[in-house]
Amino acid sequence: MIPLIGTLLSGLLLSQSAPDASPATAPSSTATLRAAAELVQLGVRLQRDGQGAIKGLEASDGRLDDASLRWVGALSDLESLDLSGGVISAAGLAEIGRLAKLQKLYLKDIQLSDKSLAFLRKLPALRVLVLQNANLDGSGLVHLEGLRDLEVLNLAHNLISDKALASVQGLTQINTLVLQNTLVTDLGLGHLKPLKKLRVLNLSDCRITDEGLPHLQEHKSLRMLYLHGCNVTESRIDEFNSQISGLAIYY
Repeated sequence: MIPLIGTLLSGLLLSQSAPDASPATAPSSTATLRAAAELVQLGVRLQRDGQGAIKGLEASDGRLDDASLRWVGALSDLESLDLSGGVISAAGLAEIGRLAKLQKLYLKDIQLSDKSLAFLRKLPALRVLVLQNANLDGSGLVHLEGLRDLEVLNLAHNLISDKALASVQGLTQINTLVLQNTLVTDLGLGHLKPLKKLRVLNLSDCRITDEGLPHLQEHKSLRMLYLHGCNVTESRIDEFNSQISGLAIYY
């Protein structure tokens, strides 16, 4: 057995330079410069590309609140944002909705609400979304339906139901899905059938039994399946494992 998948961490990408700009310096607006200065004073870690443009921000120790998130909203080139552990309301999340280039968003261990997830509709470039332990019941997953480029989704430690997973089935680019310690049962796995690119699926501590595994038989790209704490027999796991080449099952 190997450790369970936890939060998936951030990275940096892409940049643009103006026609006559120095290769070491990216042009920045007054608003961006001020926002960066304010965030640095708050102890936030900013990550820049080779031209100095701010591409990543990490404040995973809860340093930022609603008031300070207005500075984050001014960083128009931001591609990766980690606010895990903070105290953020719908007003603060609206500021994140201004970041049209955002590709990776980490909101682990934040007390959100399903209704507050509406801001995600404004982030069509998202590829990684972590909502682990965010006080969600899954009704807000309808706001993810437009995230057609999403590849990694972590919903662990929330009250996500089978019905809620219906909002995920249209996100066909997903290759990693973490549902550990949710209310998902055998029935909910049927909603995952359209996710043909799925390679990593974490169902540990879910209400999965032998009856649920047939729902996953069509996932021929699946390479890692986590079933710790599930009510699945070893004989059924061995049988299922033999049906998908290259699959590793951890239980």
